[in-house]
Amino acid sequence: MSLVSRAPKAAADEGGPFFPASCPYGSWPDGAPDVQLKDYNDGDIAACAGCSDYSDVVWDGTFERHTGACYWKIPAAFNTMDGKRLHSVSAPSYLYLTATGWRLTIFCYVPTIPVKIWSGYKVRGNTPVGVYKRDSGCDTTATLEIEQTP
Repeated sequence: MSLVSRAPKAAADEGGPFFPASCPYGSWPDGAPDVQLKDYNDGDIAACAGCSDYSDVVWDGTFERHTGACYWKIPAAFNTMDGKRLHSVSAPSYLYLTATGWRLTIFCYVPTIPVKIWSGYKVRGNTPVGVYKRDSGCDTTATLEIEQTP
């Protein structure tokens, strides 16, 4: 008897192969593009109660690719979400490739330790574009979708 191993079919919103073994810049015509949360508006993701209040430049949902590394982060010009300060130094909010797939994490600023607002993953696809399933954070939104910026 011969056993054949088959990979599970990709979900419709995460088509393609499992995540790449290395950064997939070559899969994009002009290198890796910037990406954004699909249909994002400030307040769609609720910041945690313990996050520091802040009112400055409101984040528009975009992530810019970091040159020379395989991650996308919230641009430095944007530092406020839902009236709270986003964390950008020791715990930046970003998209990145891990040993088990793609991860999206958003942190807010607290003077003592950063607080995770939302974190989720996707296990398929050669790019960060797709649907991320929540696995931790104070915001309970089940999924967030990343799309390429226009």
